[in-house]
Amino acid sequence: MGKEAVEAIIDMWYDRESLVESIGRDDSSMFLAVDDGTVVGFAQVGPSDDGPADAVVGRIYVLPEYWGEGVGTNLLDRLFDSFRAADHEYVWLALWLTTT
Repeated sequence: MGKEAVEAIIDMWYDRESLVESIGRDDSSMFLAVDDGTVVGFAQVGPSDDGPADAVVGRIYVLPEYWGEGVGTNLLDRLFDSFRAADHEYVWLALWLTTT
């Protein structure tokens, strides 16, 4: 994808204003993975109006130093629990690709 594209996506999707807006939405949930008071990952789920399912994993991120430690799996487990609690039948993972 290239460094410039990654930096542009991070600036767009993960700026403070965007995250605050996402956290405040009534129709989505965001789950955090915390280690010793530090956020090491997060995942967000919400309804899907245009995808192949009725719910979508819009964001999932784990710090690279925590890969392979089960953090992402635990976040997905929490997301799937929230899907079932909200009576969603199908979920999809949103994927955006950017080329430079």
